[in-house]
Amino acid sequence: MNELIPFFIKHWPLTAAFIALALTILVIEFRRRSGGAKALAPAEVTRLINRDNAVIVDVRDEDAFKTGHIVNAINMTKEALTDPQRAFKKYRKRPIVLVDANGQQVNNIAQQLNALELQICTLAGGIAAWRQEGLPLKTLEQGK
Repeated sequence: MNELIPFFIKHWPLTAAFIALALTILVIEFRRRSGGAKALAPAEVTRLINRDNAVIVDVRDEDAFKTGHIVNAINMTKEALTDPQRAFKKYRKRPIVLVDANGQQVNNIAQQLNALELQICTLAGGIAAWRQEGLPLKTLEQGK
């Protein structure tokens, strides 16, 4: 233990880089967890749909939605979510699963929806993960 302080002083650039990296990881993890939305695997989302009648909200643009979406999903682009109070009023008592292309953009939307005290979850990996699991997708040509 007595040798640590001289080591840190002698190798101060390495120590500073380690501290900066540790702080960065902590900040990223804190931001991820403060979003309040739990990221669920595709299998967990299917259970949530079947057990709790979850609402699937696909936030991709309309063209991407047409190419394939989860059955009974609602397409709400980010622009349509400008008044989330009104958009989610009828789903207040049901879990809401936010879906995007790869699971990266829904966290910001989930943070915005946290203030409404909704049961918000996200699909980890987005539609890409859903496809990878081989779960069914519906195209707009097959009907909405």
